[in-house]
Amino acid sequence: NPSKVHKAFWIDFFGNLLPWFSGPEFNARRNNVPLIYAKMYMLEDGNYSVQFVPIEYNEEPGNATEQMVALLESQIIEKPEHWLWTHKRWKRAHLFEPERHIRIDRKNLST
Repeated sequence: NPSKVHKAFWIDFFGNLLPWFSGPEFNARRNNVPLIYAKMYMLEDGNYSVQFVPIEYNEEPGNATEQMVALLESQIIEKPEHWLWTHKRWKRAHLFEPERHIRIDRKNLST
């Protein structure tokens, strides 16, 4: 959970509007560096496999964060056993006032 919700991007995640930490996107834009999503999988032998997915971002604030959220959501749907590390995100969602913050709703974006 981002500690400064007024600076967070509010993005739909499994049908709930939640705040997302904007640091990775902010730093990538500020330093003009690539942004990479690490898609990790646990293999049957207890080892891990990592697939690096480049995030293409444009001038629209929140665009890269929205893409990372979409990748995370699809990874959780694909491998629900990887879900638990995000569970605290739901714990305080009812305390926020999303109408006061930046909202990005993937369902309403044109592709």
